[in-house]
Formats: sequence, structure tokens, C-alpha cells
Amino acid sequence: MLKLLFSRNYWKVVLNGQTWRDTRRAAARLHKDKRAWKPFWRALYLLLLPFSIVVTIVGICLALAGGAGFVLIWVYIGVMFVLGKLAWGGQPVKRAPSSPGILPFTTAIYGTAEPSAEVLRELREMCLVHAVFAERASSERFVQTKELPEGMEVITRRMHIDILREHGIYDRLRDNERTLLLMPQGHWPAHVINGCSMALEPLRLFRWVLRMDTYLETIGEHLEADYKLSRSIIDDPASVFVERGFVSADGLQTAIKAASHYGYRCWSECVYRGLETADNEEQTTQARDYALALHGKEGEDFLLNNVIASRAPDADVQLATTLAYRRKWVLEWIEKRWKGVEGPMEFAQLMYAPYAGREDANE
Repeated sequence: MLKLLFSRNYWKVVLNGQTWRDTRRAAARLHKDKRAWKPFWRALYLLLLPFSIVVTIVGICLALAGGAGFVLIWVYIGVMFVLGKLAWGGQPVKRAPSSPGILPFTTAIYGTAEPSAEVLRELREMCLVHAVFAERASSERFVQTKELPEGMEVITRRMHIDILREHGIYDRLRDNERTLLLMPQGHWPAHVINGCSMALEPLRLFRWVLRMDTYLETIGEHLEADYKLSRSIIDDPASVFVERGFVSADGLQTAIKAASHYGYRCWSECVYRGLETADNEEQTTQARDYALALHGKEGEDFLLNNVIASRAPDADVQLATTLAYRRKWVLEWIEKRWKGVEGPMEFAQLMYAPYAGREDANE
């Protein structure tokens, strides 16, 4: 426990706001969702871990004074052991049934080798490009919805172009992307702002595979736009090109499979509500049956924010469907690029990833 307390990973988790946001969500669902107990126990374990120093010192002092200090230490160790088993061990909690039509993944054929230097450079450049477009969308939304103080000048456009030029990317963009960046501040149409805001999802995935972030949120955890992902890169563009390793093959395939399940679950809910249509009656029946099997089941259904999919608003279910299939599409391209079976892609093309709900549902 002392070794863990003084490890870098411990403090990285404790100081990560996402850890406590997850804990808050879990605490709100303890009374109706058994799955919420594990993150709750984990948070409690993390909070009690620093007391290992206090307990050790007090216990030794009491023991030297002739008291039952070692009993205190062993009681603390016992409590932490039980919390650890509750948080990371024990029987798996019952989860939602597997989505119909989603096949198990095969073993990765590319072994454990990391992508080539060329592919890594390409992914890092794409990460920077998506950060620029996401941040410009955030700036456009701010300029068009907020009243700027007198004399305040927005320099986002100039700064973003300079960043891309510095890294030799600007001249390699397509004409339509360069046109967007050259437009005067505050002149992006609403549909462009909304479209470029979707660059946040590919950006999140680039950051994860490049190990800038070691935690990839589920689709249901990030329905709100989080521009901190792009802002931190714009503040320090060189951070994208720092060598940190690459995600494991198993981790990548797990993320693809999870996105497939989330996408199918939310798409089936859309079909059930009449928000989407399937290609044929068989697919419609299959989707509706899957949605009904999870309807109202707080301990099994997929979560969107802090609400299960069957109780979530229509807009959240539709957004989650789009994000899930976009995540699957982007990660599959990264996997194929890693294997060398897919060629390079235009820098900003992943912002326009297709919504392929019906097709992916039957893979």
C-alpha cells in the first residue's frame, strides 16, 4: 500500500477530475444499480490509502508505548484488503446482454509491434489538426453567443494558422479546410460550428492511442463537449509530438468492440422509438427486441450520463449513436493503418466520418 501511495499512477488517478466525476455518478446510482458499487469502493480505497502512513506511525508509537498498536495496523490492513477485493475482485457484475450481430474479434495479426515512425507522425499531425478545428469551433461559438468586452480582439484564427504552418501542416490541408481557417472570426455558420465540434471525438481517440491520455471514457460518459481536450494541445502543440508509446493491440480491439455495443444499443433504442429505421423488417424486429430486453433495467442497461439508455432523452440517444459509430469507424481506421492494410487519409477527413448505424449493426 505504501508503494502504491508513492507511485505516480496513484496521484495521477487521484488528481484526475474524471475519477471523482465517475464516483459522484456512481454514488447517485448505488440504490438501483449494482454496477455502481465497484467505482464507489475504488474511490473509498483511494481516499483511505494516504491514512496508511498515519496508521503505521501511530501503530508503531502505540506498540512502543506498550499498547495494541500492531492491532490497529492489522485492522487497517484488513479493511483495505476487503475494500480492494470489493473494488477489483469478486464475481463480475451482471452486464447487458451482447448486442446481436456483433461478432467476436480475432487475435491481432500484427503482434505487439508499434506502428511505424511514419504512421505515428501521421497520427500526431492528425491529432493536432483535429485539436485546431475543435478549438476554432469553440471560439466561433463563444464569439457568436457572447458579448465581447470593448477593445478585446480574438486572435484564434491567426494563432491556429501559425501553429499548423510551424509544423508543416497548413499547406497540406485541402482547400475547403484552409478556407474555413481563413474565414474571419465569428463568420462560421452554425452547421459548420456543430460539424467541427465533432472533431472532439477523433481527437479524444488520437490522444488515447498516442498515450496522451491513459483513460478512454465510454460513449455515455462524454455526451457534453469537452474543449479541454483541444485547448491543452493548442496551449502546447509540441506536446503532441512527445514520445509516449502507443496503445496495445488488445486495448484497441476492446475499444472497438465497446463502441460497437454502445452504438448498437443506442441505435436499437432509436429504432424502438421511431427515430431511426432499419433496412428491413428482420432488422427492425431484432433491434426492437434488443431494446425491450433492456428497457427499464437500471442494473443492466447502458448508461448515458447518469441515465440508462431506455430512459434517456431522444437527443442524447441519437448523439450517443452517432458518437459510438464514429468512434468505431475512427478506431478501425487506426487499426488498419497500424496493420498497413489502409493507406493515409486526408488530415481532417475523420471529422466527416459516416454514420453507419444500420450497416455496422449487422457485422
